Amino acid sequence: MLVLRNFEQGNTSLVLVLLGRRLGQVRVLAKGARRWSRKGFEHPFDLLSRGEAVLYPRPAGDLWIFKEWDERERLGALGTSARTLAAASFLCELAEALTREMAGSTVEDSEAEAVAQEREHIFANLLEAAQSLAAGKSRGETLLTFALRALETEGLLPDLEHCSGCDKPFSKLDTRAKVRLGPDGLRCTDCLGEVFAGMGTGDRVPRAPLWISAETRAALRFFLRTGKGVRLSRAAAQEAAKALITLVHGGLEHDLRLLRYAAWEVAQLGVSGVKPGRAAAR
Repeated sequence: MLVLRNFEQGNTSLVLVLLGRRLGQVRVLAKGARRWSRKGFEHPFDLLSRGEAVLYPRPAGDLWIFKEWDERERLGALGTSARTLAAASFLCELAEALTREMAGSTVEDSEAEAVAQEREHIFANLLEAAQSLAAGKSRGETLLTFALRALETEGLLPDLEHCSGCDKPFSKLDTRAKVRLGPDGLRCTDCLGEVFAGMGTGDRVPRAPLWISAETRAALRFFLRTGKGVRLSRAAAQEAAKALITLVHGGLEHDLRLLRYAAWEVAQLGVSGVKPGRAAAR
């Protein structure tokens, strides 16, 4: 299990938010956990530390009872700088928001395996991202990759290769053409024009659209597919940062405390001297 969050309960206990590989998210009451000398609680529950736990389930809505914790991996490097700690906190915040609905829930037998695989994907991606941060890899690349993969696992990531309106592949568009990213996904200029043409005089005007270049679309697909970094122009990095905010807002339908910090880290991926449209793998 991975520790997503902990907070104090009374004088000696903690409430822990944990993410299990197949169990999903559970919230547990660790009685006496702040007395580290007590058997089973020899280690503090650091952010994104990994271990095996003995838990006692409780009825829906009640905190589970936490009995023992066998720590397997503690990523102490996550606390070596404020930026790395903030990046790790964003990973936990997004993972907690995406997995809240499956916290200790049961599903029909016919859906059990699919749900278990979904939980495993989230867990594996979060663990990989945490280890990448601890190893000193790029924060912007790590945060963007995890967000894209987590949203895709939950079915909340729009198709990055086809227009959500006409289903035409973006690969057939002019490489200089931009597409609009909004709550309804990515739309080409033709489809967007049809949307505006069909609006009446009393219709509400949509918010200012976010236009995504071919370079940014290619970079997002590359991050999603490989998790590796690419050299981005400053303009494309700024677009990718704004796209992260738009995608998370669209998927969750609410804001996250550290989302704008994560977007700032993504914006730092821009490299001066790289011409727009010339993204290249590192």
